[in-house]
Amino acid sequence: MACALHRVLRPLRSAGLIAGLLSSVVAGPLPAQEGAAALGPEVEAGLDRALAAVSGDAAAADEAVEQLWRSAAAARGEVDSLVDELQSRAEAGRGDPRALKEVRALLLRRRGSLAAALTAVEELLEEQEEPGWLLQRARLLDATGRREDALEAYRAAMPSFEGTESEVDLRLRMALLGMAADEESKDALVEFARQEGLDPELSNRAAVVLALLGRPKQAIELFVVDGEGTELFRQQIRVTEWALKAEDAALAKDWAWKARQSAQLDRDRYYALTVLVQAHRMDDSLDELLERFAAAESLDGPSRGVWIALLRETGRFDEAVALFSGDAEALGFPTELR
Repeated sequence: MACALHRVLRPLRSAGLIAGLLSSVVAGPLPAQEGAAALGPEVEAGLDRALAAVSGDAAAADEAVEQLWRSAAAARGEVDSLVDELQSRAEAGRGDPRALKEVRALLLRRRGSLAAALTAVEELLEEQEEPGWLLQRARLLDATGRREDALEAYRAAMPSFEGTESEVDLRLRMALLGMAADEESKDALVEFARQEGLDPELSNRAAVVLALLGRPKQAIELFVVDGEGTELFRQQIRVTEWALKAEDAALAKDWAWKARQSAQLDRDRYYALTVLVQAHRMDDSLDELLERFAAAESLDGPSRGVWIALLRETGRFDEAVALFSGDAEALGFPTELR
């Protein structure tokens, strides 16, 4: 053993290196680094930013923790050691314990450890009840499928967010969680969306949720149609479909006709024409649609094709033939092909 060790050490002329090797043999490997050195400068800098951010704006805190998570994952290939380091620092009193626990809770959520994140958030709330963490708890309960608990938690958090940008998101989520059984949440959402001066985008989001929850009539009342081209077509079709669900044929016919006019592509025109005919079938008014086609100053090809098909369906064959022949002549078709 001694001879073998001598052969290994003989080429090494540095006494310091030999001493280091001997000490490693006797004492074993050096202990792992701790604190800032263990995390690395980039991760440590990200941690400092996250610790500073959690005491301020919630969105800024989320962004800072996201950046911290990414830098840790890139530098180390995992974030477990960072989560453990935050816990040990908090327990040892190295830094602001509250801030350390808050960053750890957000990292656990970002990592997908929802049950552990929920436990961490509930511990924070036991120490001090803050609106932001009440909302975090509600979202974690929601994400883990605890619907009733989440709905109750959202209600508890709501008073702190009334009049803020977060209110609409809370009301939308509460309405979705409540679904058909919770008419109170739907009523509250309607009342919120009817506020004077509310951003149309927020009103429209509320309308979409209400339609999903079985209130298409109120969705139509709240929805603000705006835009141009294909975007306008899509909004008009959406309202048409809600009107069909509400069994409001008159409204469906009106919006479907508008969507037909707004459509930029033939495939969109055909879809608009499909729901237009569906709306007229709902109240048995195909003759009314035929009159509307006849009165139109100009019609695109798909609309004229549907017009001819409906004339044939309703037994008005002569009119259908005359209309088709006129179109064929305008297109230059030979007589024998008309």
